[in-house]
Amino acid sequence: MIKYILCFMVLSVNIFPVQYNKGVKVMNQKIYTTEVEKLFSTINDTQTDEQIFDVFNTWRDTLHVYPSIEGDVVTFIYLDTGKNATSVSLTSAINNFATNDYLYQYKKTPVYYKSYHYNNIDSVSYYFTIIDGKKVTIKKDDYNKNITLDKLRSNVVRKPGSNKPAIQAIFNIRPDIISTKNVERDIYIYLPPSYFNAPDKKYPVLYMHDGQNIFDTPTANFGGWKIDTKATELINANAIPELIIVGIENTSKRKEEYVGFSTLYKYDQTGKEEYVAESKRFTDNYVDFIVHKVKPLIDTHYRTLPDRENTAIAGSSFGAGVSLFIGYSYPEIFSKIGALSYGNYNPNVGQWSDRPFWITEYLLDKVITQKQDLQIYLDCGKLDVDSIFYPQAIIMNEGLQKIGFTSNKDLLFILDEKRGHNEKAWAERMEQFLLFFYGTK
Repeated sequence: MIKYILCFMVLSVNIFPVQYNKGVKVMNQKIYTTEVEKLFSTINDTQTDEQIFDVFNTWRDTLHVYPSIEGDVVTFIYLDTGKNATSVSLTSAINNFATNDYLYQYKKTPVYYKSYHYNNIDSVSYYFTIIDGKKVTIKKDDYNKNITLDKLRSNVVRKPGSNKPAIQAIFNIRPDIISTKNVERDIYIYLPPSYFNAPDKKYPVLYMHDGQNIFDTPTANFGGWKIDTKATELINANAIPELIIVGIENTSKRKEEYVGFSTLYKYDQTGKEEYVAESKRFTDNYVDFIVHKVKPLIDTHYRTLPDRENTAIAGSSFGAGVSLFIGYSYPEIFSKIGALSYGNYNPNVGQWSDRPFWITEYLLDKVITQKQDLQIYLDCGKLDVDSIFYPQAIIMNEGLQKIGFTSNKDLLFILDEKRGHNEKAWAERMEQFLLFFYGTK
């Protein structure tokens, strides 16, 4: 591979050599995409930073894709809203992941920019490094919602007319309930291949817990489910219709949020009432967050089919428990429930021996008491943790059939003899899960 060595000067007399991939050429920086020329014609260094921010935001709202792309030219722009950057650099496949490829400052404004020729720009990741004196900060591009979930949450350049799916992010969503127990969390959105090219098309939505672990990404704590990869594969094979998948990030209070509703149910110990009430509040607040915050947010900002027939909820492990709890509590909102590796710890197992969860007992006694118009996918492995969980999954399957659910019709139960309680196992069952809910054949 031939590599080009280029030199350029940025913000000082130092010269920084940078190596680029074949096919990449840094443009003469007096030439930009037409859209960027429009921006630069409306800002100057006599304006205040606040005036420039307003002009920039108005300009950004007119773009169909960001960064600005025209033909094989892409222009990256960083807006220094902190007003204290001394230099800004770009790291991307475009510049062979250089760490010293500095953007140019436009006049004396807080706008930094750089243009490149690149032959295969679609779905290329990037992030900025901002230097403020001795402080170095790695940042995503706040004006680009398309991301790749690597350790730095890099943004992705998306070419106009691209037929590739995208992952987007909405960061730091705070519940409306005012409580120190409720923390901000991120949500991640898979948009199907046609989303940007079919502006009138609307899509069903699947909401999933443990959102940082469900996609094919190295940030997944224990390996991803790869549901984005499997969904795209099935969509391209015309096996399922296109859909939007929303991943809701968990927090350090995961077990209380997911199964706090069942804490100490049927467990006769005095002095535990306060803990029981506190745990249930976590679940109630989380349910409220999904139903009254996340779903309206997604329906407002994305082209969804918002009715119950096109809305599903799913999760694994304790996320399976809360999926059954939410879906069955709100059948007017959800029509499909996915519960992978469903089960329950024995009250005498592990660190929760003094605070056991009676998930199955609570659900069948208090929530799942009569047949509802729902599709339910239920599964469990038989290895490692699932060796403890699977008897509860069997009880849940039997309980659902007892109130009128029909196996392989509105209820699919899979007992996976060779799999355990992990993301790899769930990834391998993704096809069965998606086909049961959305299969076109």
